[in-house]
Amino acid sequence: MLYTADQFRSVPLFMIFLLISFVVLFLAPAIDSVSQGNRAIQQMLQSFIFVVLVGLVFGDIVPNAFSSISWAALPIMLVGLSGPSLMEKLFNKYADSTHQVTLVVAVCGLLLHAMIDGALFNDYGDVSGHTWLPVAVLLHRLPLAIMLFVLLRPITGVKGAYMGLLAVGIFTSFGYVLGIQLEAFVTGQAFAIMQSLVAGTLLHVLVHQPHSHSHNRRHDDVPSKVSHQHGTLKTQIRAWNVYHLIGVCVAVMLLGFLEFLHPH
Repeated sequence: MLYTADQFRSVPLFMIFLLISFVVLFLAPAIDSVSQGNRAIQQMLQSFIFVVLVGLVFGDIVPNAFSSISWAALPIMLVGLSGPSLMEKLFNKYADSTHQVTLVVAVCGLLLHAMIDGALFNDYGDVSGHTWLPVAVLLHRLPLAIMLFVLLRPITGVKGAYMGLLAVGIFTSFGYVLGIQLEAFVTGQAFAIMQSLVAGTLLHVLVHQPHSHSHNRRHDDVPSKVSHQHGTLKTQIRAWNVYHLIGVCVAVMLLGFLEFLHPH
């Protein structure tokens, strides 16, 4: 049955944004697929995602946590950032398990962030007074989805990566339904502590991204063996070239645009 123009106009605007957010999520696998075999696009995506996520951590997650628990957010974030590496060095044979637990914490943080996004599509924080806020949510959602897909695929396989994207969509829907009821939760100290830890783990997984040993199996459902041996961040940055710099420039422009759209 086709909707008439009047029926379409009767659909709440933020419900439309919610539906678009699902479409945006599943653009991530398509973009990742296009990048395969094109090293230039891969390099641009790598630096783009890195800069956008660092901007999200220090421009959104950390300030929100700091507003609730002040300087206590810093040591908690450092635990999330350096704790997994320390555990891997102390208990080398459990390095894979430690990395996977860290990734689970980071993914859980992204799911909570998705739930807040869903609340923003509804009435939480008087969204109706900020016309462009849902647009900002949609714009930052794509790099988050790409990062999630790229991080999960080597460990869980393609099906697991798709399940991760589906989970983000489900949690977004939860947030949309709960709406303003989330306000007490997201302004509490427990949430700030959790967000501080998530901020650290997100930075950790960004720097220590897993890489599959078997690139010819990337489309299989069975995950490939994963390497956790990485150079320092300084070494990785030294390997950047003009394509990485293009990705950085695009990311900075996006972050600037998001800051312009975000209500103050």
